[in-house]
Amino acid sequence: EPYSYDLTCVMCTDEEVGVYPGAYYLADKGYIRGDVICGEMVHGVIGVGFAGSVHFKVTVKGRSAHTAMWWTAVNAIENALPVLEEVLKLKERVIARRSEVPTIPTPLGDRLIPLLSLNMMSGGVKENVIPSECSFSVDRRYIPEEDEEQVISEFIEAVEAGKARSKALSVEVDTVRVYKPFKVSPEAPIVRKLAEAVRHVTGRQPIFIGVAGSTDMGYVAQKGHDVAIMGVGDVNSNFHGADENIKIEDMLAYAKELIYLLCFQPAFNSPY
Repeated sequence: EPYSYDLTCVMCTDEEVGVYPGAYYLADKGYIRGDVICGEMVHGVIGVGFAGSVHFKVTVKGRSAHTAMWWTAVNAIENALPVLEEVLKLKERVIARRSEVPTIPTPLGDRLIPLLSLNMMSGGVKENVIPSECSFSVDRRYIPEEDEEQVISEFIEAVEAGKARSKALSVEVDTVRVYKPFKVSPEAPIVRKLAEAVRHVTGRQPIFIGVAGSTDMGYVAQKGHDVAIMGVGDVNSNFHGADENIKIEDMLAYAKELIYLLCFQPAFNSPY
């Protein structure tokens, strides 16, 4: 019998790096065609929405001196505080927003929310030396309904508001655009067919959710491809931690689901 699909297997190893990973290059060059199944996430859970991500590094500069000569110095750590205060005010506004994409229930509800997290901070070299530099890094996850340019501009506005209240000699912001957000309808053909394969193999109804994590598939989706994301992990896989693991039975089930989708379901029309 004639094949129903023209398959391309894309093996990219740099998803964790971001910015312009291999999947972006392959999408730009036309190697990724048609609808996409990405083998990430949890088995039986189909990702229908992912956050975009932007990283900010804010560097506050002052002037160092011995603590006893405090009047000749500008303390970079102390003068970073007004900037941090404005960033945290922005955080409260950010996390009040909601996506239409459902997600795992959290204390803030059952819809995907944008995030702003202060994750790294450094400054100072010695207990008796007033620091000349303090820096902090922010991980900003934005929902599909947010605009990346607005995400960046509102962060810079918050930093500028803090800078106006600070005596720092300078405040600089470095911006790294990591990944794009995306959402896909649970009714998209590739999503429906993957869901049907899960039901056929496991007898269970798959769950459709969005997550605040980011993926290189966001850019692929923006190139016009429907993307269904489901992998072989589970809640006990300890992603990115020690002893990260997957279950053999989930691997076998996933293989059967792909075989069922590709070989035993009618092919759907694709514009590619």
